[in-house]
Amino acid sequence: LLNSKLITRVKEFKEDKIKAIPPAKIAKLKQFITKPEFEKEKVFTASKAAGSLSMWIRAVIKTYDALLVVEPKKLQLAEA
Repeated sequence: LLNSKLITRVKEFKEDKIKAIPPAKIAKLKQFITKPEFEKEKVFTASKAAGSLSMWIRAVIKTYDALLVVEPKKLQLAEA
């Protein structure tokens, strides 16, 4: 977590990169974040940096799911 390249990559992880994540990886992450040891409070207890990273992972997954709904609607709007 002390790697400056990681921090830069996280900051630069925008919508286009989120859309490019393979569905299989999202499925694996969803399985991982449902485990009890990945609960927000437990991760923050272990490390504030890891807790922040876990919140970012959850946000990426929520954004990915939202984009699955929004992107087709954007295409329909463009066609209309």
